[in-house]
Amino acid sequence: MKRLTAILLTLSFGYPIMAKNDGSGKDQKDIPIPEWQIGLVVTDIVIPSLTLDASIEVAPRNHIGIRLASPQYQSFSDYDLYQRSNWAFKGGIYHKIFMPLDEYDMFTFRHGVRFGISELEFEATVWDPYQNNGNTYLEYRDVSYSDQPISLGYEIMAGWQNNFKSLYFEIYFGLSYEFINNASDLKAIEYKGEDFSLDYFGPGYEYNSSIRPVMGLVIGLTDPY
Repeated sequence: MKRLTAILLTLSFGYPIMAKNDGSGKDQKDIPIPEWQIGLVVTDIVIPSLTLDASIEVAPRNHIGIRLASPQYQSFSDYDLYQRSNWAFKGGIYHKIFMPLDEYDMFTFRHGVRFGISELEFEATVWDPYQNNGNTYLEYRDVSYSDQPISLGYEIMAGWQNNFKSLYFEIYFGLSYEFINNASDLKAIEYKGEDFSLDYFGPGYEYNSSIRPVMGLVIGLTDPY
């Protein structure tokens, strides 16, 4: 959080000074900006997830971008809520602003909407109805259910980027808010209650509407401007 605060303060107070001159006698307005970039968010490998991050210039120093990800969740313990691999699809559309320091280094600021849908299976022990000779009976047994949490949110981030001809490296930090649109339809909360862990890196994370930290480390290809 201290690092994020420092970046935001630098962007707020330092950029007007740096915008006039980059220290080499070249005006900031003369520093070129890449027309497009496409990369992989390598930090998502830990979750794990394969995340594509791409943007294209729509105005001077302004890009519109899209981020697509497909996290895979795996439960390793018989006592966990989830008993198999589960999938999710995450996405986002963002506006990105470049603030050049010199020809290769620049601050970045991005904000936009994020969305997602997950398919999460779990087991629960419940009174399960069944039919026999026209009558309905209840049996206390283990059953399998699945949930599809749908989320929508907003994020804001600040970062630093370094370009190496056709390659670029970017690291960013920020905050996001995600709201679970269909929380009232999810079965896990009804059948499991609080009897499962809402792990930040696990499927339980899909059940939370909250403010969350965001960090990204992106490596990819860029327009060789």
